[in-house]
Amino acid sequence: MRLALTRLMMVPVLAVVAVGCGSTGRETTSSSPAPVKPPPHSSLRSAARRYSVHEVEAAFAGQGIHLRNVTPHAYTGLLSLLDGRPAHAVYVYVTLGKFSGVLEPPIRHANVTHHGNVEVLWRRADSGTVRAALRGLDNEYAAQLAAATMLRRFVPPPGAVRLRKPPSVDGDVLRKQTLFIGGESVDRHSFWRVPAQPASVFAFVKAHPPQGAGPRPEGTGRSYGSNPTRSLDFLMGKPRGPAMAGRWIEVTIAALPHDATGVRVDAMAGWTVPRSGDEKLPSGVREIDIHVEHVSVRVTQPAKVRTIVRWFDALSIVQPGLVASCPALLFGSKVTFDFRSAGRTLLARARLSSGSVSTECNPIEFSIHGRAQTPLVGLTFWTRVKQLVGLGSGAQR
Repeated sequence: MRLALTRLMMVPVLAVVAVGCGSTGRETTSSSPAPVKPPPHSSLRSAARRYSVHEVEAAFAGQGIHLRNVTPHAYTGLLSLLDGRPAHAVYVYVTLGKFSGVLEPPIRHANVTHHGNVEVLWRRADSGTVRAALRGLDNEYAAQLAAATMLRRFVPPPGAVRLRKPPSVDGDVLRKQTLFIGGESVDRHSFWRVPAQPASVFAFVKAHPPQGAGPRPEGTGRSYGSNPTRSLDFLMGKPRGPAMAGRWIEVTIAALPHDATGVRVDAMAGWTVPRSGDEKLPSGVREIDIHVEHVSVRVTQPAKVRTIVRWFDALSIVQPGLVASCPALLFGSKVTFDFRSAGRTLLARARLSSGSVSTECNPIEFSIHGRAQTPLVGLTFWTRVKQLVGLGSGAQR
């Protein structure tokens, strides 16, 4: 579960306008702005890229902004969503049909960002949260397209007929997805009936991998009741860039009556929830104190301070929903990073293990002005810092 961002603001600070498809529940509230005729610049516009209500909700929830339905009855064909926290309001308007009205912006003198069919009004203090939510929206959209593309790359055996629903098999073994790649991901699937026995279908699929698949598919076998199944898992290349996680195609095969075979194809694409700009190190870091066991290093050289800050701000967060299999390992002593201003005021603190690699199993604990932030995956961050500054007995670096 992603940590909610703590806000100390007493007025609504953010509004989002989205055009798409979604749920239809209604609730009237005095907090929702009423539609008015002027000004023309606030009218909703159409866009080529259309995000669903669910996608918008998920993207902002990934940044700790959870929305609830507060649609006034006067909004015919329009859905309005509001941040559940009273001190930090987020308005999301979603058209469910044709809507040609004009909205009064709920925030005066706000910055405006148009993002596909999403229009965001935000104050400068929330720039990082908004931008991260929109990047997450793009990441999920890209994963949706990737899964749809991968599904089309499956090569059906000769005579295969695509079905609209899973074929009736003992135990309904083809009804549910069996491979889960973890974290945030989407699944697209298709069903087929092949006039051949499972062994020959398995051999054909293995000999005709989807375009872009790795050279060695992983084969598994399962048994549900009296109907065993066989599966082939294809790794669909390496993710391109930090926005995308794993991509897989799983083909599950089960015997049908009359020497036929049922096939389920799952195309799965993951995406990453971005780290919010509000979770980056505060500006003004001029000194970094590093403590590990009985050794302390004070880094004050501007070039080295900037380098460490840049490395730290580039780290990714531990992804929500990711269940990591963490063995009982010894990760070494704790290392503490104190990020200080020129006057030595403590701005942020990070704690990590002295092991060479930081993963989801031993993430970096991080706080800004004493407020806990989402843990980070450090990878080789500590190794690079050691090489940059070395270790001493308190000398300035």
